[in-house]
Amino acid sequence: MRRTAALCLSVVVAALAGCSDDSDQNKRSEWTAAGSERLEAVAAALAAAFDGECGEPGLNPFEMFRLSMDRFDSDVLPLAQATCDIEEEVVEITVLQSADERSQYVDDRSNGICGQALEKDVPLPGLRWITLDEVSIQPDSEGLARRIAAAVGGVYDPRPCTDTELIDWTTAAISRLEDLAGDIPCVDLSVVDRAVVNGAIDSDRAVLDLAIGQCRYRAGTIEIIAISTSTDDTPGFVAARRSQACSLTAISGPDFVILARESEAAAVSAAVGYPAEPACTE
Repeated sequence: MRRTAALCLSVVVAALAGCSDDSDQNKRSEWTAAGSERLEAVAAALAAAFDGECGEPGLNPFEMFRLSMDRFDSDVLPLAQATCDIEEEVVEITVLQSADERSQYVDDRSNGICGQALEKDVPLPGLRWITLDEVSIQPDSEGLARRIAAAVGGVYDPRPCTDTELIDWTTAAISRLEDLAGDIPCVDLSVVDRAVVNGAIDSDRAVLDLAIGQCRYRAGTIEIIAISTSTDDTPGFVAARRSQACSLTAISGPDFVILARESEAAAVSAAVGYPAEPACTE
């Protein structure tokens, strides 16, 4: 494995993971061979799923890891940790000794990073994890996290930094989004992160039980807004989204809106059984 100083965003403070105590395990001065071997296997699975990306993960510096984790109240020391790039995101892979230790590591790291972000007044909605037995994988975005989880058979585990933070779309809305993509059908569905939408229309405090995704259909890309439960904020949100896509055509049903180019709109309309209309009237 090549070494690199690349570190994942997930982090407001550099390389925040590690620990120290008096056990033999925590007197190690380097990553273990068994941990590195397991890490390489996970990276190979990711490379197979993402067109070769993550084929050469770079091990994070061991001593930097230990020093940074002294800021957290944790006694967990992974067997190996590395980062790689997938779809322009830095993804961190960590191998622990057991699933229980991995669970403790995710708890400690999430609490520590969120705590430091709050203390330093750094905007960090939360962290996103995929857990797979004794392995954790940490990308930045919800969309990539969900696709990594599906690719490796892991569990997606988002961790908001506060009880009131809304970092992801709801599970029910994601399920409806996937159903609609299958009905059309379109391919390569990618969830649009809530944080991206929040920044675009200043909706971070809106109560929204929906999900947005984009996927390839014929020669173009379509956007699907799947609504699990309509709230007081839903009509205004959908109207704003349609206004942003005024050049497109909208296909609206009782719990969804699909935005497509005119060339694809008729076929999408036929697939879902609802008429097409201009996305907005200027």
